[in-house]
Amino acid sequence: MVRRLKRIVVMAALIAVKGYTQAPPVSIDPHEDPAVQNSEIGKKSAGQEVVVPKDPAGPKTSKPPVSKKTKKSAAARAGEARPVEPEEAILGTWNLVIDKSKFNPGPPPKGEVRTYVKTRNGIEATVATTQPDGSERTISYPWQADGKEHAVAGSELLNTIRLERLDSLTAEATLRHGDKILASERRTLAPDGKTMTIVIKDLTSEDRPIDVIAIYEKK
Repeated sequence: MVRRLKRIVVMAALIAVKGYTQAPPVSIDPHEDPAVQNSEIGKKSAGQEVVVPKDPAGPKTSKPPVSKKTKKSAAARAGEARPVEPEEAILGTWNLVIDKSKFNPGPPPKGEVRTYVKTRNGIEATVATTQPDGSERTISYPWQADGKEHAVAGSELLNTIRLERLDSLTAEATLRHGDKILASERRTLAPDGKTMTIVIKDLTSEDRPIDVIAIYEKK
């Protein structure tokens, strides 16, 4: 009995000296550890769904960038030409394009320039023609499509001209010498305002009528 007690005492002393009294570390089951259970790792290991709290301010959205194509189309729309105004489209200088025109009978003039200028009294028209023989002739008259007779200056054949508007781009003129109608002119402007066509019909010569289609381009 005494020997057994000595053995127990010796073993207790050895344990105290060598530190065997410290208990080995115990691994904690994550299912039982409250700290781990409350973490996202613990929830994932436990098979629970992790819910991420939403931002109270809501998701941040950004405006879609404006493409270059959109900017280009806007710039193109801004640069589009506005519709031709009847009173403004005729203004400027117009040159006769002989190669595109038809003069029956010929010969055609060597050149012709029509100028329309806006004045305080309205639009003033000036027609400067270089004849086939090289001589020059200039006439002028008010360009007013009001259906009234207006005097023509500088012509030995014409006394008056009467203009009537048929639509926004077309007007018809009646040329007179006294009470006699000499010819009719119909002038049409292209929608882009760059080309003008004048069709002249002689109303005095039945056996040799004058038929002219004159094409003018804006200078």
